[in-house]
Amino acid sequence: MKATAPQMTDLSVGARLRLVRQSAHLSVVEMSRRVGVSRESWTEYEGDKRDFPSRVLARIAEEFNVSADWLLFGASRVKRDGGVARSFRVHAGQGAGVSTGQMPLLVAAKD
Repeated sequence: MKATAPQMTDLSVGARLRLVRQSAHLSVVEMSRRVGVSRESWTEYEGDKRDFPSRVLARIAEEFNVSADWLLFGASRVKRDGGVARSFRVHAGQGAGVSTGQMPLLVAAKD
């Protein structure tokens, strides 16, 4: 039986963090430096072995233009009310623990 890639809502928080990092074409070391944590901490975040502080969540959301709601809860909890955010898709990189696919990101619409 052929395995299928999990849906975006099936991904863990760590898997979504990995998608953000890989979509930005950053190594674990580069990502940890960008968000201001140790390599060990970032590895534990991606492995769902450790929760990250709110300052790290805010930094990731701001630095990489992703929704904090999406990072924490997945696509099932992202509001799609047509407000100031507009949704678009970015191709995720290989090796993210899922097949190459698309990752929904939310960014503030520019006036």
